[in-house]
Amino acid sequence: MASRSGYGASLTVGSYTGAELTDVRARISHAPVEVSDLASTWVERQPGLLDWEVTGTKNYASEAFLKLADAARTSVVCKVTDMKGTVIFSGVGFITNGGTNLPMGAATEEITVVGNGTAPSKP
Repeated sequence: MASRSGYGASLTVGSYTGAELTDVRARISHAPVEVSDLASTWVERQPGLLDWEVTGTKNYASEAFLKLADAARTSVVCKVTDMKGTVIFSGVGFITNGGTNLPMGAATEEITVVGNGTAPSKP
């Protein structure tokens, strides 16, 4: 699984751009397909489906993050940029999770976007 993560990145989902993100992760994963038959002694696999997921966490600032959940019905553009503004990941996906955490310490907001079947753009 390829993965990039870091502090100081910016996550753009649709028209929302996050600030003060403490953790952003862009992951591309692979799910091999089992092609064994009854005569096989060992499980045989072939290259299968690819998938991507982007998650972001930021310090709580507003309700705008939660309003992104309304966009779950349609696909959204998702971009991850580094501190210099260089796009390191870009793809079109669906929001699958968004929420606010209110623990005893500092409150945070989180969002997860997964690919909708299209490959992410290569920076």
